Amino acid sequence: MPSPPIPTPTQRLPCNNTNNTGLTKVHTYIHIVTPFNPRRGRQRCTLWYVMPLFTPTFHNLFGEPIAIYRAHFQTPDYYYKTEKSPLRRAFCLLFLIFSLDKVDLLENGLARTPPMGWMSWGYYMCGVKCEDAEDKCLNEQLILSVADSFYKDGYQEAGFEYIIIDDCWSEKQRDKNGRLVADRKRFPRGMKYIADYIHARGLKFGMYTNVANITCMRYPGSLSHMELDAKTFAEWGVDYLKVDGCFVSEAILNGAYIQLGKYLKQTGRPMVYSCSWPYYIEFIHQKNPDYEEVARYCNMWRNYHDVQTSWDAIANIVRHYRNHYHELAPFHGPGHWNDPDMLSVPVDAGLCPHQTHTTASTDPHRTNRIIDNAYMRCVLMTSYGMCTMRVCGRLP
Repeated sequence: MPSPPIPTPTQRLPCNNTNNTGLTKVHTYIHIVTPFNPRRGRQRCTLWYVMPLFTPTFHNLFGEPIAIYRAHFQTPDYYYKTEKSPLRRAFCLLFLIFSLDKVDLLENGLARTPPMGWMSWGYYMCGVKCEDAEDKCLNEQLILSVADSFYKDGYQEAGFEYIIIDDCWSEKQRDKNGRLVADRKRFPRGMKYIADYIHARGLKFGMYTNVANITCMRYPGSLSHMELDAKTFAEWGVDYLKVDGCFVSEAILNGAYIQLGKYLKQTGRPMVYSCSWPYYIEFIHQKNPDYEEVARYCNMWRNYHDVQTSWDAIANIVRHYRNHYHELAPFHGPGHWNDPDMLSVPVDAGLCPHQTHTTASTDPHRTNRIIDNAYMRCVLMTSYGMCTMRVCGRLP
């Protein structure tokens, strides 16, 4: 029986607050690092051109090849005219060119900026007992409602575009042809329907698998079916694939991530490839990750423990990135990002406002903007950490 047609998206409410939109990368960087306007001349050259080379935020915002950097630098017109001396500007630009490290990285045209969106795991986790806990049920209705919220409430306009289903989405067994099957009760119309619904709103769809034969929650994994699963995800219209690394040896881990990445590429469908590869190498197998190898095959990679809704857990992630900055920074930039896990900013997270604002604004470390939010009630977007009902709109 064919699925019913995808409903037409409802009208998006107008967003009149442009404080968070339309800013160039230079503008964004200046507001993060230099909260004042430096004087003309040497001070401005130092603060706006040279100092960025030595900060993690620079690698996040300006890791693109130099041509892209120049394009951002020259717009809008205000920033193009801030330094009127062509000689000084040329000197600073040459300094930048010869300071950029060159490494062999994955270049598939994806994730040119850190992915921004929503992921089911942090709050809903393995929410399969829907009769006992409807408010934590991972099902089709939840995912479609998140897509509607992104479309109507300003998230999309602020750059949040990925909606990602984590573990526990499938049946416990593959079908007779060995293919993955969405849980028939919780996702009755299948993943292709959900992907089409999300795409109809101009958004992107993400899913989850594991490089073992079972996932971390013991649902079917991809180890023995990597080529078939890659084709299945492509046929469903997946735009982002999170790949975990539970229950496999170091040797299998290293080979499986590379092989699955190749199969994903062979499908011809662009899919952001999110790996947990370095985390399992370092914390499970007690080895030093080969980030050059990881960056050659993955668009982003987890390298520390799961985030928790506590200040200690968040602070530990920040410390890890501080302590390993020189190891991580050379591989961090457009198309290949260090992933410190989700922004955990639900309404009932137990963090005070200052801690929540810090969590949402630690750009030197938290470069992905995948949010974990129980009911999509708010995203902290203002400079004072104020919670809005819409990303761009009136305060509640």
